[in-house]
Amino acid sequence: MRAAPDGSVTALIGDQAEAHEASVLGSADNTLSVVVRLRRPSGKIVPYRLRIEEGDPEPRVREETPEHLPTFCPNRHINAGGYFCLSFPSEDPLPVQNAESAEAWWARLLKFLNLQETASALRRWPTTSEWAHGDAARLQCRAELCAAALGPRFTEALNRRRLTAKRSGAFLQVLDGERRLFSIWSKEHRVATQRQACPCGSGLPIVACRDHAKRATELPFALLAWSKAEKEFWNHARTQTCCGTLRDCPLTEAGSLSAANEDLSARAA
Repeated sequence: MRAAPDGSVTALIGDQAEAHEASVLGSADNTLSVVVRLRRPSGKIVPYRLRIEEGDPEPRVREETPEHLPTFCPNRHINAGGYFCLSFPSEDPLPVQNAESAEAWWARLLKFLNLQETASALRRWPTTSEWAHGDAARLQCRAELCAAALGPRFTEALNRRRLTAKRSGAFLQVLDGERRLFSIWSKEHRVATQRQACPCGSGLPIVACRDHAKRATELPFALLAWSKAEKEFWNHARTQTCCGTLRDCPLTEAGSLSAANEDLSARAA
């Protein structure tokens, strides 16, 4: 079914609706009204009635009338006004330009809705592999690029939120849980031991292993900046009211106290 003029974003999305167990209910002014019949692993069908709007660089989508989801919840990646945060547009945009990208957009939307259903049941976000909030997502992207350069062990530790940076005197240490992986001179911005074996596992000295000395130096700064930006986001967001759908939300009084204690612990370290 064509829901808008040929070649438009909403037309491309509307063309893919039936293939993703959804139906277009109407269209106007580059906006679609659709119902998604979300099929859960149990076989249960959960209908979501959504409004999809053309946007830059990617479409915007929300529930037409809040029924299943809150209208704002950073922990559930729902922005003000109820708009779904399907990506971090400045680093990982998902523009709809053709049939292939429209299919990818639908796949991400359905994954998002399934995660929301699981979050409602568990009362927590069900995965650690997600974008950070606000500007922290840009710094997360930087950390992910550094981790990917250093190998799968670093990527896995980062995805599981085990990879951290800690100040220790003149050094910054990169840790996997409690285990130190390597250190850098924080003031000089270089690895502490130039001839040490590269942590990627190549067997080469880090200074001779591609750009890994540079990436290893950037990684702890990105991790620290990411953590700081995330705290700043929640400090600003605490002017908003918690939706109450998840446990341990920083917007609640208990969550705010927990975040404050974490901040004090980080400063003490």
